[in-house]
Amino acid sequence: MLRRLAIFAALLTTAGTTGVVLSAPAYAVDHVICVNNPVGVTCDQSFAFLGTAVNAADSNGMDDTIVLGPGTYSDGPYSLKEVGFHEALIGSGQGATFLTLPAGVMQIYLNVYNSTVRDLTVLMNGTTSTGDVGLDATTSMIESVTVDGSNTSSATGVFLDGSSISASTVDMARSSASFTTGINHLATGSVTDTTITASSAYYHSISGTTATLSRLKIYGAFAGITDMAGSVAVDDTLIDLGTTPEGAGLAAINDNNANGSKSIAADHVTVLGGGKFSVGAGAYARAPGALEHASITLTNSVIAGPETSLYVEATNDGAQGANSTATITTSYSDWSTSKVVQGPNGTAGIASGAGHLDVDPGFVDAAGGDYGLAASSPLIDMGAPGTGAPTQDLAGGTRVLDGNGDGAAVRDMGAYEAPAKAVQAAPVTSVTPDTTAPSTTITAHPGKRTAKRRVTFGFSSNESSVTFQCRIDKQAWGACASPKRVRVTRGWHVFRVRARDGAGNLDATPATWRFKRV
Repeated sequence: MLRRLAIFAALLTTAGTTGVVLSAPAYAVDHVICVNNPVGVTCDQSFAFLGTAVNAADSNGMDDTIVLGPGTYSDGPYSLKEVGFHEALIGSGQGATFLTLPAGVMQIYLNVYNSTVRDLTVLMNGTTSTGDVGLDATTSMIESVTVDGSNTSSATGVFLDGSSISASTVDMARSSASFTTGINHLATGSVTDTTITASSAYYHSISGTTATLSRLKIYGAFAGITDMAGSVAVDDTLIDLGTTPEGAGLAAINDNNANGSKSIAADHVTVLGGGKFSVGAGAYARAPGALEHASITLTNSVIAGPETSLYVEATNDGAQGANSTATITTSYSDWSTSKVVQGPNGTAGIASGAGHLDVDPGFVDAAGGDYGLAASSPLIDMGAPGTGAPTQDLAGGTRVLDGNGDGAAVRDMGAYEAPAKAVQAAPVTSVTPDTTAPSTTITAHPGKRTAKRRVTFGFSSNESSVTFQCRIDKQAWGACASPKRVRVTRGWHVFRVRARDGAGNLDATPATWRFKRV
């Protein structure tokens, strides 16, 4: 018993050359196999080569933990797949233990079943990488692992089949010409606190299953998160599409005539970048020979950069017995443009709920890659009221804070929560109440007759520190900022705007502009 406790303690504290502290395994340490003399570990068996150790673990009829010393291992590929037993592969740190292979044809570097993999790097060879997979995990747990395929093409970093990955990095070639996939996720599982870089960063593709994604940094080209079947729930995540044309940040899509539903629920997600024809969130049910249903729910989120913020498309060939449907529903989110394509036998629509903003997010330093919210950001405290999950932002900080110092903690929009601001105590002085309402002026507007589908209004007030409310025709008043872009149909329209000052006085005579789209 004392010997087993010593082994367990060594696994908890050994970090190799990187200083990483290993977390406790969720299984009993029954048989420890050492490779290349890991420091501080008591071993039941020792081998010079990882391939020999894996073969021993796969055939001994026991739960095994293989502990690797620092170094590069290249005698694979490696497969931990002993049925009925749990196996673990633990390195000395992502910067100390490397698994690699010589160039080969369609090879899987590390294949695991019912296993735990932790604290190592899979280094993929880019010489002939088409069809290669860095890590293929079935019903397994992956933690603190790096898959480096940054010089590959037509390769996949990680396959997850009923598995989860956390605190990891999947770094594949990002260019549109590389055709790489970061994570291909089958069935149920989670991806948390992980950075994914690839041409197409993340796929989920099994009907009737749900994948849970949280606190991710995704750097894609063609796609950020794609759900081809089943459902994906993602929160507190940053998706950067770069400048690739036709990229999609969130896409519920399957064009392979596969019947069924696909849905994405996105909460506190920020989508950036995108070249020509790019889409922030797209729901597609357009396969001609299938009855498809695609939906996206966008809450507390920001789409800033893609050419079209929201896109829905639905159609089929009429032989499917019903309409295919594509819908996007938003609330308390910042986005600007949308497009609905409804073909034959399709029902498509976008529902914009409460709290919609169309403003510049006001990032701290977008050019420098800091997408936190500046103190002046109009997104601070503008998320959904309440304190429901998630409770952490992308940086791991507390999610619901009082970011504007008004004494009420309300969540922000986007992946990051702004720091709490101290409530300013009111000065103890005699102040004459402000009872004078501000006046509002429209400073820029379309002509009385215009052919444009999207028109822009500018406006100002005679008072500083005011907020504005806008409405078009008989729609409800809503918060807005100058300039305000409005999409209009043909016919006559009336745009109104009114200012409210800091004392709560509201302009009773809104500025008005009547025009006709011809």
